[in-house]
Amino acid sequence: KMLSEVIAPPPPIRRKRYHCGPRFEVGDLVRDLEAHDAIGFIIVDGKSTLFARVAGSTATELLHFRIQLPRKHGRGGQSAPRFARLREEARHNYVRKIAEEAARLFLGADHAPNIAGLVLAGSADLKSVVSSSALLDPRLAAIVIGTLDVAYGGRNGLRQAIADAAPLLGSARIAA
Repeated sequence: KMLSEVIAPPPPIRRKRYHCGPRFEVGDLVRDLEAHDAIGFIIVDGKSTLFARVAGSTATELLHFRIQLPRKHGRGGQSAPRFARLREEARHNYVRKIAEEAARLFLGADHAPNIAGLVLAGSADLKSVVSSSALLDPRLAAIVIGTLDVAYGGRNGLRQAIADAAPLLGSARIAA
């Protein structure tokens, strides 16, 4: 193994607590430094996609990209079937890009998933299309925990997905 895979720095401590007493309170530190299984999150909507890894109380944004898909209404001079075909092609290419980035971010050098589970969330039906697509790597498709409806995309959608994913995760512990 590479040295960077063996030695990893502890995650940053995000909570601030001041307690004046006769001894040090280290309960929060111990809980933050315990080993946590990382959960991958993909927040998909018609305008952008956000990839994140959540371990314990730390959410790390891995990638966020924007896209502009064609709307359902036609443009002047194009036939309805041609416009529908162009729209479906753009949507397929978007799903392909999501699947490729998911494989790049959530599969390690040994081609095994580097996360314990994957949650797909979004405000549109694209999350369902991605989860059922043959373009999604089978190793990642096998660890999909579930799909969630969220009202927002981006960081706000990630916060909502983390909060809503608690029942899906069962014994895994994450903090919103």
